[in-house]
Amino acid sequence: MQLHMQTTSSNLFGWFRHRTHAYGMACVVALLACAALPASAAPQPDSYVGHLGGVPVSIPRTYGRFLEYDGDPNFMEKRKGEAPPRDYKSGIRGFAFEVHFPDMAVLDVRNPDATPKETLSTRRWMRVLVWANSDFRVDSETYMVRMTKEVRLTGPDPYREEPGLVHGLRAYSNIKDDERHVGGSGERRYLEVGKDGKTLTHIACKVSVYASSSCAMTFVLDPAMHAKIQVTFRKGLLEDWREIKTSVSKIMLGFAVSDKSGK
Repeated sequence: MQLHMQTTSSNLFGWFRHRTHAYGMACVVALLACAALPASAAPQPDSYVGHLGGVPVSIPRTYGRFLEYDGDPNFMEKRKGEAPPRDYKSGIRGFAFEVHFPDMAVLDVRNPDATPKETLSTRRWMRVLVWANSDFRVDSETYMVRMTKEVRLTGPDPYREEPGLVHGLRAYSNIKDDERHVGGSGERRYLEVGKDGKTLTHIACKVSVYASSSCAMTFVLDPAMHAKIQVTFRKGLLEDWREIKTSVSKIMLGFAVSDKSGK
């Protein structure tokens, strides 16, 4: 259990590195302290309200870990003045949560006894990172085109398309040496391509002989919601990528509310 909780905090720290760059050990310590706050700490809202790409949402606290609104100070930065009141007109720029596959139970760091005990090589916990509004301004189609071009670059270390499909995905790799040995390096990238030739899903998996190695799946929720999603899971779950994408999308769209009054 302790190992899983440490791994969880470490995984979510990657999101902060994207948001704020690295702040060194002080940042790590502060993050772990935040993740392990006791139930007696300052009261937190049951849910966070705002909008994701114009869609009004209410996000339960257990899903809204490290949630940030547009205009919020970055992690480790002090807020100047009072936080403004939040309503459905408040843009949410990012948050993170972890869910367990396939039941999709959410991880609640304040109730660790309810967390299934799993090893690194068998874990089914998945990290979900969300970007929207000021952190995802680009047009979704343009973004996915950019992701596609990344796996077709020429140069000293180009990706090569592999024959056939892997779990319905086109596969590319830039693997060096023998991937069955520790010295192997590189990664495989997988694309879900629609009938119109447009990329719908991008998955990157690092080459590793270890069963605990992971894959990161990226997709967007347009047209239902303008938000970018990244789901990181153990490489052994790659064959379940469709179900994972569908299940995470269902959670995200489930945050939407019909009340658009902004009150």
